[in-house]
Amino acid sequence: MGNALSIAREVGNRYQEMYTLINLGAVTGVQKEADLSLRYADQARMLSLKIGDRAGEAWSHFYIGHAYLLKNEILQAQDAFSTSVAIREETKQLNLAMEAQAGLVESALQADDISDAEKGAGIILAHLANNGTLDGTEEPLRIYFAIYRALKKIRDPRAVSILQIAKQILDGQVSLLKDETSRARYVQNVPWRKAIWEEE
Repeated sequence: MGNALSIAREVGNRYQEMYTLINLGAVTGVQKEADLSLRYADQARMLSLKIGDRAGEAWSHFYIGHAYLLKNEILQAQDAFSTSVAIREETKQLNLAMEAQAGLVESALQADDISDAEKGAGIILAHLANNGTLDGTEEPLRIYFAIYRALKKIRDPRAVSILQIAKQILDGQVSLLKDETSRARYVQNVPWRKAIWEEE
C-alpha cells in the first residue's frame, strides 16, 4: 500500500492518494498503531478538503475517530465520528452514516456512558427496522458488534439476535475462504471479528 501511495503522489493523482491514505489509516488502526493511523487519516482529511471530496472527508473523520478511540481520547473521537455522521447525512449516504454512528456507540461504551451507548444503538436499530441497510459500509460486523455490546450492557434481550446475525454474516464470509489458515487469519487478525467468533 505504501507503493500505491508513492505512485499516486508521483503521478499527481490526488484522489487515489487520498483513498490510499484512508486505507492506510484503516489498516494501521486495526493493527492498533494509533498515532500512525491518526497521521494517515488526517492527511487524507486535509487532501479531501483540497479536492472537495465529501465522501473522502467522511471516511477520514471516521478513521480519525477510531484512532482517537485507540488513544482513549474520547471527546476527540466523538467529535470526529459526529462530523462523519453529519457529512453522510448531508450527502444522503444514510447507510454509511451508520458506521460512524457505531463509532459513537463504541465511544460511549469506552466512556462508560451507557445512556449514550443505548441511544446510539437505537438509532442504528431504527435505521435497520425502517428497511435501511448497511450496504456500502466497510465493516458491517463492526457495526453489529457495537450494537450487541450496547444491548448486552443494558441486558436487552435483543442482544442475542444481533449476535446471531453477526455470527451468520461472519460464517458466510469465512466460508468463502479456501483453506483453514486463511480462515483463521481472517478472524484472528481483526479484533471485532475475533470477538464475535468467540462470543457465546
